[in-house]
Amino acid sequence: MFAFIKKAFTRASADRSEQGQSFTEMAISMVFILILLAGVVDLGRMFWVFVALRDAAQEGASYASFCPADISGIESRVRNSSTNPVNLADTTNINVPRPDPDCSMVTCNVGDAITIRVSNLTFRMSMPFMGGVNIPLSASVTDTILSTTLTCPP
Repeated sequence: MFAFIKKAFTRASADRSEQGQSFTEMAISMVFILILLAGVVDLGRMFWVFVALRDAAQEGASYASFCPADISGIESRVRNSSTNPVNLADTTNINVPRPDPDCSMVTCNVGDAITIRVSNLTFRMSMPFMGGVNIPLSASVTDTILSTTLTCPP
């Protein structure tokens, strides 16, 4: 009879210790899973900003293919193309350099390539352990000059 009681007591204590072990394993693995999830969310945000920059550069390149000498018009098209997820009208963090080649300085011919670059200087990560890291993102689009004689809209 004492053997039966002793066996039941040891089995119950073994089950309790295994439950504690499972809880500890879950708590440790949950930390790593949440860190990975935060990293995936940040990569998704970074891709979303990159797509907005690429779309803005494409808008500028499309306009530049018809009006390559209108530098202010190209920059205006780029800056007005998006406010979310990144505000392109912000001149402190968003850089829109002159097109390459700069058709206001040299003559551009139909069929030449023109490149528009847009860069975000301060993409801030929100992932744990990397919250203070700024990653510069940039996008560029090269298009072909289709016309140089059109009157460009204001």
